[in-house]
Amino acid sequence: MPKNKTIPKIKGEFLLGNLRQMKANPFQALCDWQRDYGDLVSFRLATRHFYLISHPKLIEQALIKQSDIFVKMYDPKKPTGLALVLGQGLVTSQSELWQRQRRLMQPVFQRSNLASLHAQIVTAGNNLLARWRLLGDGRKLISPMK
Repeated sequence: MPKNKTIPKIKGEFLLGNLRQMKANPFQALCDWQRDYGDLVSFRLATRHFYLISHPKLIEQALIKQSDIFVKMYDPKKPTGLALVLGQGLVTSQSELWQRQRRLMQPVFQRSNLASLHAQIVTAGNNLLARWRLLGDGRKLISPMK
């Protein structure tokens, strides 16, 4: 991965940025941007700037090696968006709290533990793919995922 490369920016509307694309279909927008622009791309939702980071090495850099520079959008005094639902979990927390939570969760994801869950992970992944295919065909889903 080349160093000092300019981060591509998704062109958006003057005031809204990429808000319409995200509102219409956020999953599709993120997938398209990653496919079209690569592992690191910048986009804007109104006045806020975001980065879509897709490469494991870049994610490690942002979450572990330079976590003090990359700030997750979470203020425990004023939770918004995902933080309203998740609270101060592993996805939304930062700094020492995030490190403590990550250390608690890490043993679950060791190779020996994951091997015993392989069949269930494959089944869950296949079920999710089947649901996405139905959505892509424009059909309604009969029942929610369990």
